[in-house]
Formats: sequence, structure tokens, C-alpha cells
Amino acid sequence: RSVLMRMGVDSLTCKAVVAELEKRGLLGHGAGHVVWHCMQAWQCPAPEAARRLAAGEGWDLVAAKWGGAA
Repeated sequence: RSVLMRMGVDSLTCKAVVAELEKRGLLGHGAGHVVWHCMQAWQCPAPEAARRLAAGEGWDLVAAKWGGAA
């Protein structure tokens, strides 16, 4: 979560993204790395990418890169 917060993501969004990564078994890849990958794909800043992930969007992108359920 601390990396996401340094990227400008608010605490509640960090918590939601990290919880989802943990649930999917992908936390080992790093929350910041996952958000960065989505930032690049969507061409948006970190807070927006994290908000979209927290809202349930983009997990297919994450699954395509690292595996796991979409």
C-alpha cells in the first residue's frame, strides 16, 4: 500500500486494490507494478488506474499478464 500511496493513490483505494490482488494470489507481483501496468495500458495517472481497478475494471488485463482469474 505504501508504494501506491507514494504514487498518489488514496488510502481506501489502496486497500481495495491490495485486497483484490491478495484474493487473486497476485500480491507477490507488487501492487505498484500492477497499477503501473494498467497506467501504461490506459494512458492515465496512477490514482485513476487504481480507482478503475478498485471498481472492478481491468482485471482481465492483469490476468492476461500475470495469470489468475479475470
